Amino acid sequence: MGASPNNVSGVRPVEDPQRVIPVILQNCLSYSLTARLAPAWNKTGHLLVQGREFLSQRGKQSAIVLNINVTETQVCLSIDACTIRLPPPELREFGISPSIIKDFDNHKNAVIEGHSILNKWCYVLPSMKMGKIVCILHTIPPDCPFHSYEDFQMHWDNLYGYKLPEDCGDIEIYCSIYFKMIGGKILTYPLRTTWSRHSLAAL
Repeated sequence: MGASPNNVSGVRPVEDPQRVIPVILQNCLSYSLTARLAPAWNKTGHLLVQGREFLSQRGKQSAIVLNINVTETQVCLSIDACTIRLPPPELREFGISPSIIKDFDNHKNAVIEGHSILNKWCYVLPSMKMGKIVCILHTIPPDCPFHSYEDFQMHWDNLYGYKLPEDCGDIEIYCSIYFKMIGGKILTYPLRTTWSRHSLAAL
């Protein structure tokens, strides 16, 4: 005698369809479109910047503002084109003295502490939310869930579709950044995904 489908272990009955409110659909569409467009177009705050090598470019780059608006009866998309400059970040832009930068470059275990960083406030990809740099170092902190630059590359690719630049043999640089708005957490970011507030304001 065959078993009833409802009695088969591990099988859950199909639930009735649930109504999706516009704001949830809008958020889902925004996330899905952003993920599908990367790495051809990469989320940078409210912008999508063109090109998988956008983190290595020093000149002007093409970007768009993609707005999605969902109501009960329709889905509207608007696209505005613009150009931006997002040059690779440099340590001097954070208000660090040349002598400290030179010592840091010459010693793999050197750490630039917060008191030596005059421009602590920075923006980070992909949201461009603002944080405060606690320290800058060559090695990944032991409490970080990632243990190599390759781990960062894999994480950013899987989560955001980003293609972080390949390691060209230079000593990698990481920033420990404090975020008050997310519970005072300190998170680690590669320098190449971090910009001084002052440097972006000057562009």
